[in-house]
Amino acid sequence: MTINAAKLARVQGWLGDEHKFGVYYGVETFGWTMDSWLYEVSKYNDANRPDVVYIKVGGDTLPTEWYQGRFRAIRQIFLNAGIGCAPYIFARPAYWDANVQLASKLAGIAGGIVLDMEESWTSDTTPFLAQIRNTIGADPIIIVTGK
Repeated sequence: MTINAAKLARVQGWLGDEHKFGVYYGVETFGWTMDSWLYEVSKYNDANRPDVVYIKVGGDTLPTEWYQGRFRAIRQIFLNAGIGCAPYIFARPAYWDANVQLASKLAGIAGGIVLDMEESWTSDTTPFLAQIRNTIGADPIIIVTGK
């Protein structure tokens, strides 16, 4: 298999050095404030700071942005601390249309999106991914995880 070197470089640039690590936040949203996110950043010192955090931005039911339009500000808190921040969506086939809208919006903010397609492998995901790619264009990164 041939790897597209330019695309691989963009992915590594977006996520950071491939040999370093990221942290996934799947947090309850009730009562979370910007101070809460500042606290999350403050937990890391230079020795154990992750390069990237994945912020789960949509729920496991009908996808709506958990943070009511605050993802850009949350992401900036991490960026200000030198930590990359990528939006993460658990994509369910029953809600693909809503997922496309949410993924497109957040990929435009962050330059990419991480999609957990764990529940989707029994379905043909090609049309779903094509719809997202057609909406966000070629530049944002789409990373698919799962199964």
